[in-house]
Amino acid sequence: MSKTEILKSKLIALVNELNESSTLILKFNQQVKTLENMSISGANGRLYINPTNVGYDVSLSGKSLEQNLHNAFKTLFNEDCTGYKQTNRNTGVITQPFWRTDDFSLVKQAALLYTKTK
Repeated sequence: MSKTEILKSKLIALVNELNESSTLILKFNQQVKTLENMSISGANGRLYINPTNVGYDVSLSGKSLEQNLHNAFKTLFNEDCTGYKQTNRNTGVITQPFWRTDDFSLVKQAALLYTKTK
């Protein structure tokens, strides 16, 4: 099983678990062209989780989601963001901060924080 398939099964199980204990209806999403691009939607914005060679990238997509969770994620991952997924060199605009981790329990905690943003 590839790291993408393993992460997909973990995220589907996580979404099901969160849907049982939340009033929100979360949804697992996966791009057809780039299977590594997976996200959870249903609250404010979108929480992206991508497999990497060393674990996972967890990123915040959506301006208000970034504002709501950036500091909470700094605390959760014990560091400022690793980088940004969306950078525009022409305008200097950078969005979608991400944190890299090898600990899936941090991904779970990030998803739980995400559910509280609706």
